[in-house]
Order: sequence, then structure tokens, then C-alpha cells
Amino acid sequence: MLISVHIPKTAGTSLKEALIDVFGKRLLLEYSTQPLSSSVVDRAVQLKCRLRVNCGGQRIVKRYDAIHGHFAAGTFVNLPCAKQFSVFLRDPVHRVISQYFHWKEEWKVQHSMFHRSHRRLVRHSVWKYAFQNKLSINEFAALPEMVNFYSIFLSGMSLEQFDFVGLQEEYHTSLRLFEKIFGIKVQERRDNIGKQDRREDLLADADLDGLRLTQEANLQIYDQARRRFDQLCSQYL
Repeated sequence: MLISVHIPKTAGTSLKEALIDVFGKRLLLEYSTQPLSSSVVDRAVQLKCRLRVNCGGQRIVKRYDAIHGHFAAGTFVNLPCAKQFSVFLRDPVHRVISQYFHWKEEWKVQHSMFHRSHRRLVRHSVWKYAFQNKLSINEFAALPEMVNFYSIFLSGMSLEQFDFVGLQEEYHTSLRLFEKIFGIKVQERRDNIGKQDRREDLLADADLDGLRLTQEANLQIYDQARRRFDQLCSQYL
């Protein structure tokens, strides 16, 4: 079973579409658990997902060959089968910039005239708090969920426990590595690349310096990811 952790704004949407092409209905897309959220509703969904794994794991194994989505890495660790873990990471400063502007655009859409009556977009407590309170990007990056972002998604798993660690900045090489490790050839795609990924050029140097300070813990994990990536490239490519 391939367990692919989609950390937001790290090229995971492109990988998702590629995995859909490969696995079709044998791919379980799990985007309901919202690891960053502590709301009562989202905690209930997280618990339901864990119970599904612990009590109905055999059904998941029988129906699917791969799982991909926004979930903490440990969510599916108890599945009763052999598992291979995959994750992409990205420079944390660039990642948090991209997420801030992406969520800001979604907030505007959510509160547009059309969506006031339809409420099609649903986001968790962090998203709501950040934009209800009109946080600046530096204030957003200093939220505990953003400061500990990678730790939340890795959920105690070491990067050494991942069979594959890719880097968004090395996407082409990462896909070659992915194919070598898993024997799965995925088409290189560039989905979900929006204008928010080009907003970095508009930020002052002082903002970037401040963002780096908030992202120290994530930067340490990213450095580990780069070392793991280099190790895997030396082993497989």
C-alpha cells in the first residue's frame, strides 16, 4: 500500500492528478481530516478516520492500492498490510507565502456576493481565525500551526521512515526518483500553480527575514528532507 502524504502547497495536487491517472478507483483520496484544525467537528472527523483504519482496515486494503491526501502521516500506520510512505516538502518560507495568498484568495471568494448565500467553500479553524482577524503574512506565519507545520503533518514519523522524500524545488528529479523507488511512472504535471505562487517577489526583504524566524522549526525539518532526498538520489538514480 502506497501512503502518500500531501502537505499543502508542496506540489501535492499535481501528484494527486498523476496518481489518479495511474490507480484510478484503486486510489483513496483522503482530504477530510484537516490535521491543522482543532475544531470539534474536525476532531470528530479525525477520530472517525482513525477508527476506520483500526476497525475496518481490511476493507481499505482490499479496495485500494494507494492513499493520498491531507492527513497526518501516522493516520494509516496501523493498516494491516505492507506500507510504503511518500511525501513532498518545500522550502518553508516559500510554502507559507504560497499558502497565505492561496487562502486569502479563497477567503475573498467565500465572502463574495455569490457565496454569501451558497457557502461552497469550507475551511477549518486556522483559516477562519487568520482571515477573520485580518492577519498579516508575518502574523499568519507565526501561528502555532504554521510554526509547527511540518511536525503536524509528519506526526512523529522520522523522514528516515519514508521510502520516498521529494522536493517541490526538484520536482522533475523527484518524479524520476518516485518511479525508481515505487516502479510507478507518473506524468509530470503542473496543476494548481496560481498567481499566489508568484507573490513572493512583492514582499519586502524585511518580511522575508521575519518569515524565516517564524519558520525555524520547519527549516530544520526541510534540511533533513534535503539530506534524505540526496541520500535516496544517490541510492536510486
